[in-house]
Amino acid sequence: MPHIIVEYSDDIASKRSIDGLCLRLFEGAVDTQLFGEGQTIKVRAHACQNVFMGNGDQSFVHAELRMLPGRTAEQKQSATQTLLNVLVAELPEVTNLSVDCADLSDAYAKQ
Repeated sequence: MPHIIVEYSDDIASKRSIDGLCLRLFEGAVDTQLFGEGQTIKVRAHACQNVFMGNGDQSFVHAELRMLPGRTAEQKQSATQTLLNVLVAELPEVTNLSVDCADLSDAYAKQ
């Protein structure tokens, strides 16, 4: 816990190693100090082949941080900004970068 789910336009893979990007996001999550060493941070990425955005530039990366409830709004904002800073540092040529944060529901289960 937590999960970082990354969606990206498939052209991003020609600009940056997706494995490397996932590692940097993992490191960014560790840097937030919101997650104990015993918690397993999970990062996964999905390429989007069919993309249309009205601003003309079709390259994007969007990361969603999902975690158990209990963090303050300030902690969530800080975490999303930390992850956004990682994206900006790793992909300075991509203008459509975003990060969102959501609490997992009470129905979340894992084995």
